[in-house]
Amino acid sequence: MTMTKTEIEHIPEYELHEMANTQIAALLAESFQGYPQGRTHYKQMPSFRVLFSDHDELVGHAAVDHRQVSMGGKLYQIFGLADVCVREISQHAGVGSQIMAYIRNLAKEHEIDFLMAFSEDREFYHRFGFEVFTGFSKWLVLLNNHSLGLVNRKIEGSLLVAPLKRGLKANMGDLDLMGTVF
Repeated sequence: MTMTKTEIEHIPEYELHEMANTQIAALLAESFQGYPQGRTHYKQMPSFRVLFSDHDELVGHAAVDHRQVSMGGKLYQIFGLADVCVREISQHAGVGSQIMAYIRNLAKEHEIDFLMAFSEDREFYHRFGFEVFTGFSKWLVLLNNHSLGLVNRKIEGSLLVAPLKRGLKANMGDLDLMGTVF
């Protein structure tokens, strides 16, 4: 991360270097109470990061998991969003909106079907076309770096889904995340 001005970019997880990891871990700890100290991911590494920096200081972040899921028995490509955050002093300055617009444009460019996020902040995500998913979902549960097994239960308002293609809806049947939550 050698940015010298306000800049937004996406970086594959395997290309992050120590300085970026240090800044990401600090921002996540600052943004989410109880986030594991010194960690750049909560349970599983994402596919890539979207980073917003201002003169080499990381001020905004989103982890993105690119994967295939099954909804209503059909396969779809998604970007699963996690750890979307903006440094407190930079909030309400459009940083989060720029990150979300960047992710949405990247997804559309690469013909991704849905954006998905687990969040209680419905107001923020609603502005970007997310709707509440109300069906049953299946996913792999991880705890303390160990797989515990599959869970299949009704999601109660915490999964938000943004359809990106004509004819798709946020609720098109039961959802199999085909892996962990993001």
